[in-house]
Amino acid sequence: MALTTELATKVEKLLVAASGGSLVRSMEQVYGLLAEHGLLYQQKVVSSFIGVHPSNRDGCGVSAKHVHELLADLVHLGWSPAEFRGLCVEVSEKERSRVFAWNQELAHNSEGQVPPWTSELQLKFATLAGSHTNQVLRCFLAKTPSQCAQVAENGRLSLSSLQTADPDFHRACVEGATWRIVSHQVPERFPNFCQLAQAAANATGHVARQESELQLCRKIHQEVALQMSRGKTNVNYVDIKDAVLRTKPRSASTVPALFVFTLRYSGGQTAHLLQETEKFVRAHGFQSRMLGSDIFEALNTEMKSRDPGALIRHMMLHFAYGAEDARALTVSDVKKLLSVGIASKRDEATRVFEDCKALCSTHAVNVAVSLKALGYLQMNLIAVLLDKKKYKKHENIQKAAQQCVEEINQAAQLRIPNPFASQHKDASRLKSAGYEVGMHVLRKTDSSTGKIKGMTASEVTLDVEGHDVKVSAESFLKGEWRQVNFKGESVAVEFVGSLPVNSVDFQIAQCKARILDRMTAQEATGAAHYGNLELYLKPSKNVQATKRFEKGELVLIPSTHKIDLKRPGSASSGAVVAGLVDIEGETYEIALSSCLQPLQASKPVLHPFWCMRTSTVSAECNLELFPRNHTSKKFKMDSDAVWNIPMAKSTKVINEGGMLKDGSKWLVKTKEVDNMLFAQIDKWDPKFVPFVTGKAVQLRKEKDRFLVTTTWPSASNTAGA
Repeated sequence: MALTTELATKVEKLLVAASGGSLVRSMEQVYGLLAEHGLLYQQKVVSSFIGVHPSNRDGCGVSAKHVHELLADLVHLGWSPAEFRGLCVEVSEKERSRVFAWNQELAHNSEGQVPPWTSELQLKFATLAGSHTNQVLRCFLAKTPSQCAQVAENGRLSLSSLQTADPDFHRACVEGATWRIVSHQVPERFPNFCQLAQAAANATGHVARQESELQLCRKIHQEVALQMSRGKTNVNYVDIKDAVLRTKPRSASTVPALFVFTLRYSGGQTAHLLQETEKFVRAHGFQSRMLGSDIFEALNTEMKSRDPGALIRHMMLHFAYGAEDARALTVSDVKKLLSVGIASKRDEATRVFEDCKALCSTHAVNVAVSLKALGYLQMNLIAVLLDKKKYKKHENIQKAAQQCVEEINQAAQLRIPNPFASQHKDASRLKSAGYEVGMHVLRKTDSSTGKIKGMTASEVTLDVEGHDVKVSAESFLKGEWRQVNFKGESVAVEFVGSLPVNSVDFQIAQCKARILDRMTAQEATGAAHYGNLELYLKPSKNVQATKRFEKGELVLIPSTHKIDLKRPGSASSGAVVAGLVDIEGETYEIALSSCLQPLQASKPVLHPFWCMRTSTVSAECNLELFPRNHTSKKFKMDSDAVWNIPMAKSTKVINEGGMLKDGSKWLVKTKEVDNMLFAQIDKWDPKFVPFVTGKAVQLRKEKDRFLVTTTWPSASNTAGA
């Protein structure tokens, strides 16, 4: 049906209202109007015809890592057609080439984690909501590599395995999911429709992935550009605040610092630096990682030089979002990298990076190859500048650049002259790789052995059964040779003090065995009530009583085979801390975790304790963990005294049909640094606020703000502690 003038006027007013603040309500009204006039319809579509809209997540698109994380979650939790709320638009003929090219780049940058497109004509629709879920369905159809063993065969996703594990999920893959589809007339008439639609989906789609910090930077840049297009010369934070925060992002407190960073260091009107960082993190980093306001405020520190240092700051972001350790980059690291003391090394690093980037441009290196190689080069350069042994892979900046060019040549099958290799005129590279004269080595391919007699930049001289043999140094640097230790004379060693029974791992396993044995004995207490309980998994986990239970009558044991011994304060929020145990002078928390396996599994594992709902508001709960001191109770390895697993007991009368709800305690996260114990407190923690105030966290505008004040004891009060 055509988009009439009357309908267009109504939609225009609602879109203006959505831009002004009432985002979700206004967009739902738009969808209702479009559906009434046949411009929005529901249809079951196979995922192979659906791509990602370039406006998705403010232009960030989907993250390959998030796609496979979501895949694992869906396999574990099960597919529910009712929970899927996909929204897409028809791709018009004039837009198809642009959308196709954008999706192909997304696939190529993922290095096979997201399947590419075989034909431009295949792309019929583009997603605004449900994008990661659609990519999961496409991955199954394309049999992409996966580590999800439950639904994979020979390291690749398998539809037959999925059909066995979850028939509904399999049906969604082969037959398609049900989508809400918007006619291509709508985005053609209203250019801001797609951006508002995806923003509304981000605000309401709690199952979807949260907005990342880089996505917020992109949104800030777009809003600033919009303000300037309207004639505003100086854009302040208050001008864009409401538009950026209307989706209630998780990192809302960081947005002021993100605003300053985006204005100063995104790369001008094109934001080319921000785009390059986004692409690398999306393909190879941890996009959902939150660095926080402290890091970005440190990144906003101005340097005492003519160069504002935008590039070095984005190198830091590559390192922070790309390293395995979420705390790889600290505020102290940022201050060091921006200090005057390492200005010369910092300038060398940026110059070397620009040289490598120019090589990629000159030799027309594939975009995905250069994105990966240059991205990891930036990470390696920061590691060299910080001189952190945990992350440092190269002795100096030149060697990091040399490896970058070598990786580009190998991945792109090119022979680009390596300008950084010529700087090595001696055996320094071999020595830095761990080789030295007098070392016995073995070639991996044929087990040939020899002793190193001499080394130069280009070759290694080996003594092989009395004869000198020359081998290229490159073969050593590529790892084709390894050190081997020849057997000498037999030497007796002391073993009595190193028996398995004396090892920490043995004692931890012994502790777990004793806990499992005690858990088995106590399980009978809870089993007596199982006949009077009903357990539900969908639409959400829940346990209900089928008879009346008096106060203290119902008892449930946290039965599980997942038992971990962790450092105090490091147990996950969903675990039950059953006590403490001392092993070899170290104290460990005994953490019991859920072991549930869904009905779709070959052997499902279910237990009412792990299906109960939890709450931090005691008035809402009818069960509580006893004894109340279970988190600090000591389990003694050298004692035969009976030690009981904590159990959930009814603290109120539970009537027939009543829902079981357990009290969830807030456990503070701690970390010991230089013999000082620090506590991590987050004012947005959904458990911490109720623990302190007795009220749930309120983030809506119309609600009163809550104030939390923490008072710490003075040094004089703690001196004798």
